[in-house]
Amino acid sequence: MSPSSVTVVIPIFNEEPVLPELLARLAAVFDAQPGTRWTALLVDDGSRDQSAGLVRAHAAQDKRFALLELSRNFGFQAAIAAGLANATGDAVAGPRRLGLDIFHRFFNRFTDFPIEANTGTFGLLDRAAVDALNALPERNRFFPGLRAWVGFPSAEVLYDRQERAAGQPQQTLRRLVRYAFDGLFSFSYLPLRLLTYAGVGISLCGFALGVFYISRRLFGVEVAATGFTTLVTLTLFIGGVQLIGIGILGEYLARVYDEVKQRPAFILKRRDRVD
Repeated sequence: MSPSSVTVVIPIFNEEPVLPELLARLAAVFDAQPGTRWTALLVDDGSRDQSAGLVRAHAAQDKRFALLELSRNFGFQAAIAAGLANATGDAVAGPRRLGLDIFHRFFNRFTDFPIEANTGTFGLLDRAAVDALNALPERNRFFPGLRAWVGFPSAEVLYDRQERAAGQPQQTLRRLVRYAFDGLFSFSYLPLRLLTYAGVGISLCGFALGVFYISRRLFGVEVAATGFTTLVTLTLFIGGVQLIGIGILGEYLARVYDEVKQRPAFILKRRDRVD
C-alpha cells in the first residue's frame, strides 16, 4: 500500500540559480500524484545568497513546501539530519547524490555494512527507518552507511538522472574529503588494522635485518662499520609510518572527542511551517 504522506528532504546551500527549476519540477511531480499528501522540506544550510528567501516566498504560495534554516553552515549531512528530524511523512525521500563511485567501491570492500551502488545519500525511507536514524546519537553522520546499518529491507527504484539545470555543485574538495573520512572512520577499523600489520611487518623485517648483519659480523664477512645510508633510510621510513599512524589515531580520537562533547549536529535558526 502506498504511503498516505511523503516528505521530500532537500539540503540547499547557495543554490539560488537552480532553485526555481527545482521547485517547479517538484510541484509538477506532486500535481501528478494527487492521492498522496506531499511535503517538500528544504533545509537551508547557511546559504549566503537568496536561496532561503526564494524558498520562503514559494512556500507562502504553495503550502506543500516548507523551509528549515540552520544558524550556519553545518554541512549537508547535518542538514539531512535536520530534515529527517523534522519530517512528518509516512515515507521520507532525500534526493541528493555525490559522484563518489570510486569511494563507494572502496567503502564496500572494507566495511561490514556495504551500501547500495549508485545511491549516495539519495534514498526513500519509511517511517520506521527514519525513526531509527533519528534515534542514533552520533554527530559525525555518514547517511549511506547508517542507512545500511539500521538493517531494514531495501529495494532498488530505477529513475532517469538528468543533468543539473543551472549553477554549479557547492560541495568543495575539502568537504568531499571530510565526507569520505567520516564514512571510512565511522564504519571501518581497517586503518587501525593496517597500522598493526605494518608494525608487525616492520618489526619482522628489522629483526631479520639485525640477524643478517650480526651473522655477517660474526662470520667475518663485514669487519668495518658501514651502512649509513641504509640506517638513514630505515629511520626515515619507520618515522614516516609512525607519523601516519599518529594521524590515523588522531582522526579516530577527534571523532570520539566530538561525540563526547555532545554538541548538537545542527542548530535551527528558523522553522517555517512543517506539517
